[in-house]
Amino acid sequence: MEKEINNNINFFDLSIEKTHKKLQLGIYRKAAINFLINRLNQYPLSHNDDRNDKYNLSGVYQIQCANCPLKYVGQTGRTFKVRFREHIRDIKSNGQSSKVAQHALDTTHGYSTTDKILEVLYIGKKGRTLDTYERFHIYETSKLNL
Repeated sequence: MEKEINNNINFFDLSIEKTHKKLQLGIYRKAAINFLINRLNQYPLSHNDDRNDKYNLSGVYQIQCANCPLKYVGQTGRTFKVRFREHIRDIKSNGQSSKVAQHALDTTHGYSTTDKILEVLYIGKKGRTLDTYERFHIYETSKLNL
Protein backbone atom coordinates (compact mmCIF):
# COMPACT_ATOMS: atom_id res chain seq x y z
CA MET A 1 0.00 0.00 0.00
CA GLU A 2 1.21 3.50 -0.65
CA LYS A 3 0.34 6.46 1.52
CA GLU A 4 1.08 10.07 0.61
CA ILE A 5 1.90 12.43 3.47
CA ASN A 6 3.20 15.98 2.88
CA ASN A 7 4.10 15.15 -0.74
CA ASN A 8 6.26 12.24 0.46
CA ILE A 9 5.38 8.69 -0.39
CA ASN A 10 5.90 6.15 2.35
CA PHE A 11 5.74 2.48 1.43
CA PHE A 12 3.95 0.07 3.65
CA ASP A 13 3.42 -3.62 3.23
CA LEU A 14 0.46 -5.55 4.54
CA SER A 15 0.85 -9.03 5.97
CA ILE A 16 -1.98 -11.39 6.82
CA GLU A 17 -1.07 -14.60 8.61
CA LYS A 18 -3.38 -17.42 9.61
CA THR A 19 -2.44 -19.13 12.87
CA HIS A 20 -4.66 -21.39 14.95
CA LYS A 21 -7.78 -20.36 13.03
CA LYS A 22 -7.06 -16.68 13.71
CA LEU A 23 -5.99 -14.03 11.24
CA GLN A 24 -3.19 -11.70 12.27
CA LEU A 25 -2.74 -8.43 10.42
CA GLY A 26 0.60 -6.67 10.23
CA ILE A 27 1.73 -3.51 8.53
CA TYR A 28 5.43 -3.21 7.79
CA ARG A 29 7.61 -0.46 6.45
CA LYS A 30 9.54 -0.95 3.21
CA ALA A 31 12.69 -1.95 5.10
CA ALA A 32 10.91 -5.06 6.34
CA ILE A 33 9.71 -6.11 2.89
CA ASN A 34 12.88 -8.06 2.06
CA PHE A 35 12.50 -9.99 5.31
CA LEU A 36 8.86 -10.75 4.47
CA ILE A 37 9.64 -11.82 0.92
CA ASN A 38 12.33 -14.19 2.17
CA ARG A 39 9.95 -15.55 4.77
CA LEU A 40 7.10 -16.02 2.27
CA ASN A 41 9.42 -17.76 -0.19
CA GLN A 42 9.92 -20.47 2.42
CA TYR A 43 6.28 -21.46 1.95
CA PRO A 44 5.34 -22.34 -1.62
CA LEU A 45 2.08 -20.89 -2.90
CA SER A 46 0.98 -24.26 -4.25
CA HIS A 47 1.54 -27.73 -2.94
CA ASN A 48 0.32 -29.11 -6.28
CA ASP A 49 3.54 -28.48 -8.20
CA ASP A 50 3.70 -32.24 -8.88
CA ARG A 51 0.77 -31.84 -11.28
CA ASN A 52 3.05 -29.87 -13.59
CA ASP A 53 5.46 -32.81 -13.84
CA LYS A 54 4.44 -34.99 -16.79
CA TYR A 55 5.77 -38.07 -15.02
CA ASN A 56 3.08 -37.64 -12.35
CA LEU A 57 0.36 -38.21 -14.94
CA SER A 58 -0.90 -41.37 -16.64
CA GLY A 59 -1.23 -42.47 -20.23
CA VAL A 60 0.86 -44.13 -22.96
CA TYR A 61 4.64 -44.22 -22.60
CA GLN A 62 7.69 -45.55 -24.36
CA ILE A 63 10.85 -46.91 -22.71
CA GLN A 64 14.04 -46.95 -24.75
CA CYS A 65 16.58 -49.64 -23.85
CA ALA A 66 19.68 -47.99 -22.41
CA ASN A 67 21.99 -50.26 -24.45
CA CYS A 68 20.25 -50.93 -27.76
CA PRO A 69 17.62 -49.34 -30.04
CA LEU A 70 14.79 -51.57 -28.77
CA LYS A 71 11.73 -49.65 -27.52
CA TYR A 72 8.83 -50.78 -25.35
CA VAL A 73 5.40 -49.12 -25.50
CA GLY A 74 2.92 -49.47 -22.65
CA GLN A 75 0.09 -47.72 -20.90
CA THR A 76 -0.70 -47.08 -17.27
CA GLY A 77 -3.56 -45.73 -15.22
CA ARG A 78 -1.06 -45.04 -12.44
CA THR A 79 1.55 -42.33 -12.79
CA PHE A 80 4.43 -42.83 -15.21
CA LYS A 81 6.83 -42.62 -12.25
CA VAL A 82 5.08 -45.43 -10.41
CA ARG A 83 4.96 -47.67 -13.49
CA PHE A 84 8.62 -46.99 -14.29
CA ARG A 85 9.60 -47.94 -10.73
CA GLU A 86 7.66 -51.19 -11.16
CA HIS A 87 9.70 -52.03 -14.27
CA ILE A 88 12.95 -51.28 -12.42
CA ARG A 89 11.85 -53.34 -9.41
CA ASP A 90 11.19 -56.28 -11.74
CA ILE A 91 14.69 -55.96 -13.19
CA LYS A 92 16.30 -55.80 -9.74
CA SER A 93 14.31 -58.76 -8.42
CA ASN A 94 14.78 -60.88 -11.58
CA GLY A 95 11.03 -60.74 -12.16
CA GLN A 96 9.57 -61.69 -15.51
CA SER A 97 6.23 -59.88 -15.23
CA SER A 98 7.43 -56.95 -17.34
CA LYS A 99 8.62 -57.08 -20.95
CA VAL A 100 11.12 -54.36 -20.08
CA ALA A 101 12.51 -56.55 -17.29
CA GLN A 102 12.53 -59.64 -19.51
CA HIS A 103 14.57 -57.81 -22.15
CA ALA A 104 17.02 -56.37 -19.60
CA LEU A 105 17.52 -59.75 -17.91
CA ASP A 106 17.75 -61.80 -21.12
CA THR A 107 20.31 -59.48 -22.70
CA THR A 108 22.02 -58.25 -19.49
CA HIS A 109 21.24 -54.71 -20.61
CA GLY A 110 21.04 -52.02 -17.97
CA TYR A 111 18.57 -49.24 -17.37
CA SER A 112 18.74 -45.54 -16.79
CA THR A 113 16.71 -42.78 -15.15
CA THR A 114 13.16 -41.83 -16.02
CA ASP A 115 14.07 -38.61 -17.79
CA LYS A 116 16.62 -40.39 -20.01
CA ILE A 117 14.73 -43.47 -21.23
CA LEU A 118 11.03 -42.87 -20.63
CA GLU A 119 9.11 -40.80 -23.16
CA VAL A 120 5.51 -39.76 -22.58
CA LEU A 121 3.58 -40.36 -25.80
CA TYR A 122 0.04 -39.54 -24.73
CA ILE A 123 -1.52 -38.29 -21.50
CA GLY A 124 -4.93 -39.64 -20.60
CA LYS A 125 -7.01 -41.85 -18.34
CA LYS A 126 -7.48 -45.59 -18.69
CA GLY A 127 -10.08 -46.56 -21.25
CA ARG A 128 -10.68 -47.28 -24.92
CA THR A 129 -8.98 -44.10 -26.09
CA LEU A 130 -5.81 -45.02 -24.23
CA ASP A 131 -6.01 -48.57 -25.63
CA THR A 132 -6.22 -47.14 -29.15
CA TYR A 133 -3.23 -44.82 -28.66
CA GLU A 134 -1.21 -47.68 -27.18
CA ARG A 135 -2.02 -50.00 -30.12
CA PHE A 136 -1.11 -47.27 -32.60
CA HIS A 137 2.26 -46.59 -30.95
CA ILE A 138 2.99 -50.32 -30.62
CA TYR A 139 2.35 -50.67 -34.34
CA GLU A 140 4.61 -47.71 -35.16
CA THR A 141 7.35 -48.95 -32.83
CA SER A 142 7.16 -52.53 -34.11
CA LYS A 143 7.97 -51.27 -37.61
CA LEU A 144 11.12 -49.63 -36.20
CA ASN A 145 12.13 -52.57 -33.98
CA LEU A 146 12.26 -55.06 -36.88
